[in-house]
Amino acid sequence: MGSGFQGRTFLLLVDMELLALAAGIRQTRKVQDEEELVEAWESRGRGPNFIHVVLRPGNAAVQNIPLAPAEIRERFVRGFQG
Repeated sequence: MGSGFQGRTFLLLVDMELLALAAGIRQTRKVQDEEELVEAWESRGRGPNFIHVVLRPGNAAVQNIPLAPAEIRERFVRGFQG
């Protein structure tokens, strides 16, 4: 079992790209893999842009992160501070 919210999700039923278009974002793109993502990122125009990355559901079989929640937060914040 993964971490975080484990309740039922309706995200599989919502086309996020169509939602972005409905919100007025004209430049949207749906990508299925890393190659398409790189191409979409490199060819994006002036914003706003929306790239819908379609992911396979599930969790990878990996070990837990060996850091306390406070350490994770501090590293995250430092990443934005440069």
